Amino acid sequence: MSNEVETPARRKPVLVFVASSDWDSVQAKGVAGMLQQFDEGGFFDQVIFVHPFAKVTRAIPLGNNKSIEEIGTDRPSFVTRSRIIKYLFAPYFVARAIFLLRSIIRSNGADAVRAGEPYWSGTVAWAATRLLPVKLVVSIHADWDHLHGVDPVGGAPKILGSRRLAKWLERFVLRQADRVFVIRKSLGVYAIRSGARSDDVRLIPHGIDLLPFMGDVKHFTHPKLLELDESVRIISFAGRLSRENYVDDLFPIARGLNDLSNWMMIVAGGGPEEARLVELARQDAYLSQRMIFTGFMDRDEIFTLRRRSFASVVLMGGYSLIEAAAAGRPVLSYDVAWHSELVINGETGILAKEYDIASIIAGLRTLLLDPILADTLGSQARSLAFEKFSLEAVQGIRIKHYRELMQSR
Repeated sequence: MSNEVETPARRKPVLVFVASSDWDSVQAKGVAGMLQQFDEGGFFDQVIFVHPFAKVTRAIPLGNNKSIEEIGTDRPSFVTRSRIIKYLFAPYFVARAIFLLRSIIRSNGADAVRAGEPYWSGTVAWAATRLLPVKLVVSIHADWDHLHGVDPVGGAPKILGSRRLAKWLERFVLRQADRVFVIRKSLGVYAIRSGARSDDVRLIPHGIDLLPFMGDVKHFTHPKLLELDESVRIISFAGRLSRENYVDDLFPIARGLNDLSNWMMIVAGGGPEEARLVELARQDAYLSQRMIFTGFMDRDEIFTLRRRSFASVVLMGGYSLIEAAAAGRPVLSYDVAWHSELVINGETGILAKEYDIASIIAGLRTLLLDPILADTLGSQARSLAFEKFSLEAVQGIRIKHYRELMQSR
């Protein structure tokens, strides 16, 4: 009889991802499919997405060992109508979210808990993981200080209406995290400035499924674009219509092309500024003839718009910037955040200083007058996007950092 003892197979880790969102919002944004990527190609055996401040409590199976647990505030109507009562009830709902999240972590044997931001979801995740043998990761996907400067009202999270209080909470949570994942190099500097330890910061770049940018270009199905002549050169903006995305700059950009013909600006997306922008364009005789606001568009239609564009205007972007470049068209952006990693001025697009509308206009004019140059820049933008931001290219980086996290003491 052999004396060898059979070694049991090592269990794959389990991830709990905490986000200040809900399933309805995820679907409305058209990013539900991206949740399937969080298992990192099978590195995680199970991924549970937890929304601690959803409207109602419910469990949503996603298949492929993924599920959503929504912790609803389930507030009576008289609570939602009064801001004062909301504040009075807030401690109860936060405590309840922490208790239920802790239960989810323990019942699923989670190895790591990742918070989507260092404010509400980060605070709840930190409190729920105390004294548990689980790693805490906090993600940073935006320079909220910069966004607050662009839009002091809605650009960055606040706690009880205070940005200063939110910064204090951010610093505390980042200091407590085992790892801080940033999606681009520039955010590593922001993370350290905001309280993270430099040794704990890791770059986890965005990766996207590039399959929609291969093959034949589809035709539009959106009713506002069905009658658009295929010869018209499309200048597109696709993203959230909010001030931090510099949406008001689209109007002077369109005006700067008033002596050129055969082009149209398509503005796709919804957001808090949508109604105001649509009305401003409607009241202007010139802009109403040169701009089409489509409202929210599903992902397939956005991919079609990007690929059929002559050029893409992405003054501030994350995934949207990668998609615009992957579509094989030149991109025009402000030199803010991480844009210089993908938009190389004169090579993959036009990169202008923040608020330098004149340079964006000059770049568009040059491209409209030189379609061969536009094709060249677009081709180079596509190559760079495929090289640096394909799902396969970044998945190995993520797994490396997750594995290191699991093995750390």
